[in-house]
Amino acid sequence: LEFRRVLFRSWGWGGVYRSAESLKGNGGVSYREMDVPTGVPGLDTALQTTFAKGKVRESFELPREVRGGIWYAPYPELRIELDASFQSWSSLRATDITYTPNPFDPLHPTETIPRDWKDTTNLRLGVEGNITDSFLLFGGVALEQSPVPDRTLEPGFPRGDATVYAAGFSYEFPWVSFDLAYSYHQHKDRHVTDQELQHPGRPGTYTARDQVWAGSVRWRF
Repeated sequence: LEFRRVLFRSWGWGGVYRSAESLKGNGGVSYREMDVPTGVPGLDTALQTTFAKGKVRESFELPREVRGGIWYAPYPELRIELDASFQSWSSLRATDITYTPNPFDPLHPTETIPRDWKDTTNLRLGVEGNITDSFLLFGGVALEQSPVPDRTLEPGFPRGDATVYAAGFSYEFPWVSFDLAYSYHQHKDRHVTDQELQHPGRPGTYTARDQVWAGSVRWRF
């Protein structure tokens, strides 16, 4: 559900509501043994038989999202937009992962992982301007909260709050347009303990940095 309204030629506002979506995926899983004692007869064969390749199926829910924003054009060649979004991640109580077979618990192939995540609010500020009638530059910054609290942090979702910086350009010809954009995602470090089964109590840190390039070509008929 989306609505927009232009109040005047120099500014306006809009909003989007997205309902919750259920995702399901299938894939393959393989295992690699580590720190296996040497010289034990039949151990390697037993491990390879127990931890054979298999299949995995997972279900996951994307929460409801409400987004609203306002834009302002101090003059026609320059536009500034600020928007905020709210995602109800607290509705995600748990996710199910089914292993076929499950080498750790053959009688219970489905593993339920408690999430107990928290709602998030994200803020984004963007600017775009026409250098010429054909050449457009744009950029922005965003603050994106992580829905994962420290008490349920695990290796599958270890990232912290992110600050995102983005920039790009668009160039238009009479019948085709080219777009190129780049974004840098700097995630806050997460400090944890008890994340290693063989070393309980050992402290650790998750660090994440992402770089994303995106491009598109548009034809007009």
